[in-house]
Amino acid sequence: MTRPELMAKLDEAHAAAKAHRSAWAALETRSADVKSRRDSANAEIDALPLDAPDTKRAEIEAEIDEIKADEAALDKEIAEYNDDQARLDAAVTELEDELKAADEKAQRAEKKTATKTEKTTRKEIGNMNKETRTLFPDLETRARFFEQDTVKNFVEEVRSLAKRGVQNGSVLIPVEVLDVIRPAIERASKLYRHVRVRRLSGKGRQPVLGE
Repeated sequence: MTRPELMAKLDEAHAAAKAHRSAWAALETRSADVKSRRDSANAEIDALPLDAPDTKRAEIEAEIDEIKADEAALDKEIAEYNDDQARLDAAVTELEDELKAADEKAQRAEKKTATKTEKTTRKEIGNMNKETRTLFPDLETRARFFEQDTVKNFVEEVRSLAKRGVQNGSVLIPVEVLDVIRPAIERASKLYRHVRVRRLSGKGRQPVLGE
């Protein structure tokens, strides 16, 4: 079950438990009424004089019996109410625990992914630094390379493409950059050593289309 589905189920369970709990006020009112009737009837029969007619005593005793029956029925209803409320509250707790477990699982997965991404990023940075050290023998050479206007413009174009995507975009690799990345391509390419390479003179460029 997805998190939105769990949340929807939990909201329904909360609403059901709250609606059922609202019925307790009516049960309390009825319980107080029965207790008041019982106390009144007991006080009335205790106040009867010894010479009171038997019919009067029988009438009050009949009323007491009726009150006892109402009290027993109410006690049963209250017990059923408590059972239903406990069941509804347990359903809420179960869904809350399930939602908590799902969130913890998602957090662990997110943390694992973040850790894996961090390791991959560190590895890529390490490879880039290693490649940079291979391309440029010293920091001064590297600095001079990136200070060239053609290289600066190329780097900005590549960064722009990386932000907005390569669709409907174009970039021209300057000769200065080609001279630097060509050895890296020769080292990194798995195909380069299996093909016949013929270097061409001139400054022509072959556009490479996405399709």
